[in-house]
Amino acid sequence: MAELIAGLIDVFADEPLTGNPLAVVQNADVLSGGQMRRIAGEFNQAETTFILQSTRADRKLRLLDPLEDVAPLAQSLGLYEIDILSEPKPRPADTGAAHLMVRVLNAGTVDRARPQAERLLAVLKQAQAEGCYIYAFDDHAPETAFARFFNPTVGLWEDAATGTAAGPLAAYLASEGRLKNNELAIEQGTKMGRRSILRVRITPNPELSGAGIVVLRGVIRL
Repeated sequence: MAELIAGLIDVFADEPLTGNPLAVVQNADVLSGGQMRRIAGEFNQAETTFILQSTRADRKLRLLDPLEDVAPLAQSLGLYEIDILSEPKPRPADTGAAHLMVRVLNAGTVDRARPQAERLLAVLKQAQAEGCYIYAFDDHAPETAFARFFNPTVGLWEDAATGTAAGPLAAYLASEGRLKNNELAIEQGTKMGRRSILRVRITPNPELSGAGIVVLRGVIRL
């Protein structure tokens, strides 16, 4: 019988039951693709992350939703191995995704956004993008971007925290000279009742960080 350490983590959260919830399974190299899919279905979270060995980075991550593969990664740079999460050390990971980014006039407009699914899917198909990331700034908090991410192409209408969009947004704003001290905080998920804070620093090396809270820890026995 194989035993794997697994848990549920609220990622980019500063208190339990906020941020982006996802399941994590360690040492998943022993699992087949079919087993991973069944475990993801068992957790029934929007994302289950399987931690694998990598020849290019400290870890390779595979993300699955309950039904099929999901392009990594919403959360990879916010993940840590569960047994050391109390003393987190960010780990580089293999990632990849394509998103359509749209700036709107103000933070209030971000909160009021209600995209029409069929029209958004058509735009995303034309742009060859997985999801749409809208963001805005508030004059009273210029160091923070307020964002929402709509991801209907994989059956996830809205995401509470999206690392693959936060990093590119910060890089773009830095190239335009719009980041103070080359740092950016992004608030996301507030409209969903799961406020997340993602922090991006461009120099000396690109870094995406945030708090993570383990809300459940256990063992999978197969």
